Amino acid sequence: MSIWRIFGVIAPLIAIFGTFTAITIDPEWNFSENSIRELGECCSYSSSIFNYALILSGIFGFSFSTWLYSKVSNAFGRFGISFLITGYIFLTLIGIFPIGTKLHSSLCIGLAISIFLSMSIFAVYLMPLSRVLAFSTALFLVFGSIGSLYSLHVKIVLFAELFGLISFILWHYAVLMRFLSLDLDKNI
Repeated sequence: MSIWRIFGVIAPLIAIFGTFTAITIDPEWNFSENSIRELGECCSYSSSIFNYALILSGIFGFSFSTWLYSKVSNAFGRFGISFLITGYIFLTLIGIFPIGTKLHSSLCIGLAISIFLSMSIFAVYLMPLSRVLAFSTALFLVFGSIGSLYSLHVKIVLFAELFGLISFILWHYAVLMRFLSLDLDKNI
């Protein structure tokens, strides 16, 4: 397995591990009152762990996505992957500019839009390669979008974040598993 594929495996794991570690060590954070992004708030107990995890996850995800981009020869597929690359750049920047900084909200919106566009475009690109993966991508999009919108409607930001994150992480691994099964010494 190439180093780039390993980066694809560990990128989400770093973010998940960092988030759970930050939740564990921050005595002021709780599920009923806070959002996930508040773990990175400047000067909180968990900010360093959470923000460094986002930065590392973004760097590894960017590296994996750039490698994947080089393996896809189809222009439409590359267009979708370019949004994934952009999403990982936003994730890295969110770790650098956490909640409480001027850029944070704009970066969060950029991340959400980039990931949504990447998943949408990639679902269409995947149709001839794998209808199952294309269909599951559409399901992850619907699940994440409806869950996030409903959570925002009832004003529970944490659940909106969780719906979006869980959908993206499941999709990331579904795409990764599909591409791990292909002979990527050739472009697809």
